[in-house]
Amino acid sequence: MLAIAGGIVHSISDGVKPDHAVLVREGRIEAVVSPGELPSDSEWLDAAGGIVLPGLIDARTSAGLFGDGTGFQNADHEEITDPDTAWVRAIDALNPADSVFADAREAGITTLLTGPGTTNVAGGLSAVIKTAGDTVDAMLVREPAGLQIGLGRPPVDAYRAKNKLWTRMGVVGLLRERLTAARAYVSRLERAGSDPDKVPEDDFRLAPYVGVLRRQYAARVRVASAEDAWTALRLVDEFGFDLVLEQLTEGHLAGLPEELARRGVPCVVGPMMKGSKTLETKELTFRTASVLADAAVPIALCTGHPSRPVHLLALEASLAVRAGLDEEVALRAITLNAAAALGLDDRLGSIEPGKDADLVIFDGDPLLPASQVTHTLIGGKVVYAAQAA
Repeated sequence: MLAIAGGIVHSISDGVKPDHAVLVREGRIEAVVSPGELPSDSEWLDAAGGIVLPGLIDARTSAGLFGDGTGFQNADHEEITDPDTAWVRAIDALNPADSVFADAREAGITTLLTGPGTTNVAGGLSAVIKTAGDTVDAMLVREPAGLQIGLGRPPVDAYRAKNKLWTRMGVVGLLRERLTAARAYVSRLERAGSDPDKVPEDDFRLAPYVGVLRRQYAARVRVASAEDAWTALRLVDEFGFDLVLEQLTEGHLAGLPEELARRGVPCVVGPMMKGSKTLETKELTFRTASVLADAAVPIALCTGHPSRPVHLLALEASLAVRAGLDEEVALRAITLNAAAALGLDDRLGSIEPGKDADLVIFDGDPLLPASQVTHTLIGGKVVYAAQAA
């Protein structure tokens, strides 16, 4: 038994518990107890003066696919050979030795979603991983974790020179064509039932869309402009699938927050620390998170690494708080809400019995940039400890 004792426990799901201890056994949280309930034979990790949180979760990155510090020689996050590369998988390019994972652990991030970029209409299948492990299999939490889809200008800008796409209409038309083919394939599967002679042949390139329509994982759709968000909602109405919206630069614009709340669509907002350099980012504001949250939209935050460094996740949250986001909501957006956006809130994101013992200890308020991580634990094992001054 390991006892992380003496700190202020922010359970996220059950309030704040000063001077309590988190008990960990065999990689899982066993209980949160007062000092008088500590087992006498426990091994101690002293969190005195610190704040204990569930491990932070970055809900959208391409971490481990880019090759931090190596430039484009190891840029494996975009297969820009065709607008539709739904069939590629993040795990086939993931490098467990990438320095990004040490950076993540030092920042208290224990879990993240990594996947292809969104230059393609369909970029490929993402994965949820822990930030420690010697092999891809040791890091995996969930795979596939979603089909990464990009609406808006990036696919048009990338493929106009190749005369493959010229407009948003073309982007959505391609996506609709693939979803229509996948729907027909699902219908053939259903008609075949258990008769092996009637089961259609596997279609490798269509299979990711079939998984979306069968709700095996969500379509994770990057939308910057409000018009692209409304397009994604129309596609859900037309084809029926689980949707997670990512980026949402214009998510705060009138009418959209209310509709997203009505539908209960999880939204991963960010990264927000960038300039308003294009038509898609001219409405960029740190207020987006608070406007969506005030409308009761379930929000998570992300860095989009390598778009913004993964270790800035807590800073994204603190800047959103400065722009109006409630502090507790900000913490949920990088813990429990982020886990929910990944479909893993039954396992991650809060300090509750039975959940993974992924924990982080800060020496001060996690939303203050001056606060430092002193310890990060994954599966109850210390994977980062700050050196004493």
